[in-house]
Amino acid sequence: MFGFPPREKMRGEVRNLILNLTSSRNFTLDIANAIWVREGAKQEKEYVETIRKYYRGEIREIDFLNRASS
Repeated sequence: MFGFPPREKMRGEVRNLILNLTSSRNFTLDIANAIWVREGAKQEKEYVETIRKYYRGEIREIDFLNRASS
């Protein structure tokens, strides 16, 4: 769709890019990847694993209805 490569290929390329950018000895690059979801929302195990494996990210819960926490 839209001329993008298949998902698995794209995920692998993004993962390689992140690993290459964060493994240089000449500089330090810290990447903070997170997906914010509604507090108490069910997350599919496969989705959580994909975010961790390919994007080195994590799923975090937040109460979007509470202004102080969001």
